[in-house]
Amino acid sequence: MAKQFGAGIIRRPDEISNDSASSEAAWLHASSVLEKQDISVDVVLGIQATSPIRNTYDFDEALKYFELNHYDSLFSCTELNDFLFWKQDKEGNYYSCNYDYKLRGRRQGRDSQYLENGSFYLFKPEILKKHNNRLGGVIGVYEMDFWKSFQIDDLEEFHFCEILMRHYILEKGNTGF
Repeated sequence: MAKQFGAGIIRRPDEISNDSASSEAAWLHASSVLEKQDISVDVVLGIQATSPIRNTYDFDEALKYFELNHYDSLFSCTELNDFLFWKQDKEGNYYSCNYDYKLRGRRQGRDSQYLENGSFYLFKPEILKKHNNRLGGVIGVYEMDFWKSFQIDDLEEFHFCEILMRHYILEKGNTGF
């Protein structure tokens, strides 16, 4: 279908087409193919297929924000105000890792934290080449609504995201198209 709208296709080699291959490997490969064709790319929009809950305007607004603030890279995120995380050490003991449980305080008094939701990334190709990472240089964030922060890695998550998309996008006419 992409070809019908003028998109080109870059096929990945087998060694970076498996479950353990990173997105960075695919983007670096695509970048080298485009360079060989003398095609210049200013900014890459890396869309994560497993995080499909977003609107088209999210891309447009993030790109404007990216350019306006002269970022080198940017990730989509959502603000979290009340997520208290715990980890377990090697001995099986639990400890709070993003706050001091002894000084819990009120939710309203806590600093915001930002969850990298994996929906999409913007970055300059030179950042990817220099750091072998989608993020580097001056990093910005594009905040999205909390309901857009879920991803699909199994059937249960698929059904959950389907419910969110039906409610927030289809029923409310919030398509962004």
